[in-house]
Amino acid sequence: MGNLNLKLFILIFSITSTLFGQNKKPLNILFLGNSYTAANNLSAMVFDMANNAGDSIKQSNLTGGGQTLWNHASNNSPSMNEINTGLWDVVVLQEQSQIPSFTEPEVETYFYPAVKYLDSAILSANPCAKTMLYMTWGRKYGDDMNCPNWPPVCTYNGMDSLLKKRYLKAAHDNGNIVSPAGAVWNYIRNKHPEIELYEPDNSHPSFIGTYTTAACMYTTIFRKSPQNFNVKYHLEDSTILKIKNAIDSVVLPNSDLWNINIYDVKSQFSYSNNNDTFQFKNNSNNANQYFWDFGDGDTSSLKNPKHIFKSGKYTIQLIVSSCEHSDTSKITIQFQNTNIDNFTNNEIEAYPNPTDNYLNINLKEGFESIVLHNHLGQIIYPKFQNNSGTLTLDLTQTPSGIYTLQIIQNDKISFTKRIVVY
Repeated sequence: MGNLNLKLFILIFSITSTLFGQNKKPLNILFLGNSYTAANNLSAMVFDMANNAGDSIKQSNLTGGGQTLWNHASNNSPSMNEINTGLWDVVVLQEQSQIPSFTEPEVETYFYPAVKYLDSAILSANPCAKTMLYMTWGRKYGDDMNCPNWPPVCTYNGMDSLLKKRYLKAAHDNGNIVSPAGAVWNYIRNKHPEIELYEPDNSHPSFIGTYTTAACMYTTIFRKSPQNFNVKYHLEDSTILKIKNAIDSVVLPNSDLWNINIYDVKSQFSYSNNNDTFQFKNNSNNANQYFWDFGDGDTSSLKNPKHIFKSGKYTIQLIVSSCEHSDTSKITIQFQNTNIDNFTNNEIEAYPNPTDNYLNINLKEGFESIVLHNHLGQIIYPKFQNNSGTLTLDLTQTPSGIYTLQIIQNDKISFTKRIVVY
């Protein structure tokens, strides 16, 4: 084939859907944790905040003092039975408050494998479910119980930094969301030390501490500012405003750090071309269904299709979807085919080219056959009409596209030409 000199002009943009924004039905959320989750009925607070903001949820929780994630993961546990129902859109995992700050070998033994196991079970029961890790906080004055044998946890800052590091590693290793309550607490402790987040035991959350954690979860799940709800309980307006502003500063501006977008369906693609034949490469994330619109009337549901274009301007769209979420990306391509011909016999002519009706071929004596085939190699058999010694091919019923015309003489291909049909 001859070379095509292509002039390309490309415009790329993407329309992105949100994970839970504008949900049409209530989100089913399961909270698995211990006394940090049970304190002040955290799940009920999240429910109140979401309901007040117009974001409906249904929630349930399984908690118990000192419960670890391995306790929740044990065979036939109430937690595993709930997970296996497959009813949950979001499952929140909270580890026992000290374990993620333990020594690296202990964390490798107890924390990371438990998250991995539960995440796998959650996805197995419902491939559309999301796992969210509830990042807790360092104890007010550090972990005095483990301090003698593990000095890094002797202070709040030391313990808190380890908790953050380990929760983030678990989330990034397994592709989970993090609700960064501990990071919000850290911000408030530094900016507003007058707000008492702890119970007198210097470990569990006070009512304000649970309110802060619930508001952080609302923002993480729905990707909306806590300013959207007006749930006060008995708290002062000034305190609520400080908490909400802290969440606005910590959570969504750092969404990549917390993996908030990790489950997003994202459409993106690239392409390469050999003359008029374009090979599309699907680079989308978290999608399992694909719909291509090539802008010329043709479509495809293949993941990585090929397509042939004639000269013109086209907007190619890729719509990808999964679990009721979708995203669309588009590329507009304009090219001009400036060199269509490739023939081996200069004495034979085929015209007009491009054409939308008839193709005239001036033939010399001795030709044996004419073959017209499309890009798939399928042979097209148009009607033949003689016209003043010129052979005319009736292409009025031939679909638009680029075809290859070949003339056989003496058992050899003596003429090849690319024909554009509009």
